[in-house]
Formats: sequence, C-alpha cells, structure tokens
Amino acid sequence: FSVLKPAVADAKEELSKSDTSTSAEALDACAARIDAAMEVLKERKVTFSEDFDAAGTRDDLSAWTFVENQGSVTLETDAEDPDNQYLKVYRTDMAQKGSAEAICAFEELTGKVYIQADVRNVTPEAMFAAPMVVKSVKNGIDETYAGTDIITAIQMRDGTTDKGPIKIYKTAGSSSTVSVGSVMAGADEWNTICLVIDVDSDTVEVYWNGFKVGNDSYPLRNETDSICTLRFYSDDYNKSEQDKRNAEGYLDNLIIYQEAA
Repeated sequence: FSVLKPAVADAKEELSKSDTSTSAEALDACAARIDAAMEVLKERKVTFSEDFDAAGTRDDLSAWTFVENQGSVTLETDAEDPDNQYLKVYRTDMAQKGSAEAICAFEELTGKVYIQADVRNVTPEAMFAAPMVVKSVKNGIDETYAGTDIITAIQMRDGTTDKGPIKIYKTAGSSSTVSVGSVMAGADEWNTICLVIDVDSDTVEVYWNGFKVGNDSYPLRNETDSICTLRFYSDDYNKSEQDKRNAEGYLDNLIIYQEAA
C-alpha cells in the first residue's frame, strides 16, 4: 500500500500533464512506475497479519495480550459491514494508575521492518499509541514499561475534540516528541499508518495513507537488535485531575512485512 499508492498518484499526475500527442508515452511512463512499485513489493514478505474478522471471540487472538486494569479491550463488529471486526481500546478511569492495552507479539524481525495498520482515535484530545514498538510483552500491573523499553511510537494526541496531530520521538534516548509533518487525524475517520523501521540504521520512516510524511527519517528512541512486540494503548496526557478524559482508540488490518535479504 505505501508503495503502490504514491506510484499511482505519480501516474495520474503524469497523465494530467499530457495531451493527445503524448498520451501513449505518458501511459508507458505510468506503467513503468507501477511495475517498479510491484517489483519492490515482491521483495517483501508478510510475517504477521491480523484483520480480526475470523475471530469468534477475543480468545481466538492467540498472538495478543490484553491489559484492562483501567479500561477495556473489546472485539467490535462494524455496524455498516457485519463481516468486518476490529479492536476497541478504551481507557475509562483516568484518575487511577493503569491502562487499556492490546499487545501483539510475533517472531523477532531484523533488517528493515514494515508495520502497517488502520487506526482511529475517537478522542484526539487524549492519546492513542498506534502503535508503540517495545522490546517485550509486559502485563501492565507488576510489569510496566520503562523508557528504555520503548523503540519508537506513533502517538495520536494533543488535539481538539474533532482532530489532532500524530507525534513521534524526535531524539534518541529522549521522551521528547515532535509532530509528524502537518498531518491531522480526524476523530471520525480511519487512517492507514505505516512505520518503516530500519534496525541496522536505528531509524524509522512514517507513511500516512500511503504517502511519506514528516522528515526523511526519525531516530529510534532506543536501539534494538530486532522488532517483535507492538503495544496499542489508550491514555491521557492531560495532567489536571479536574479535567481527566476517557481515551478511545481503534485498530484494524495490522500487517507486518519484512524486506527480503
């Protein structure tokens, strides 16, 4: 997706510039761009995918760990499409320490790793980590995540009630974040996020709905030898006890690719 969509967009732009005398050449150029994108896709292999549609109950999701000490994680059915299911990660008690999390574990991957998912943050003024890439699974009660456990993260937060930016760590070894370009995610819309993590260079690229956004790359918060755990969770960064809010995020169509050696 993150390869083909820009290629098709380039092809459309090429056609829009052409007239009848050059349309054949423009079509050839479009075909060449799409063919090149297809060759890139052939060099990737899917190592993990989950669209939640085949799950009868949440217990069928064997690769997942759910933390619900201050909220819930539920398997939801799309009201407009009964064949489509997704996860709702809903933190409800913001005054207490805890979390609502869906944590996915898969085989250790090295080299260049692609993490793609459809995500939605219904509460942009709160926060949905979509995802946070961490080093291992922890249960959120007697095992909690420290800063050194975090590899990188996309955080949908610090917005208004109807839309908000997406943020990423901007400096290695630091919790400081920066907005990724001018991206604004609406509370009423699904978006496709893709992180391209290069374990060898300790960098990550961000794609939003198929297009690269923000800087050419961002540093990983902490170096790692492999990628094996994703943490999708809802939280609130507002520190005022008088103004705590619920946090509600959604996840669907998770796909993890690895670039062929």
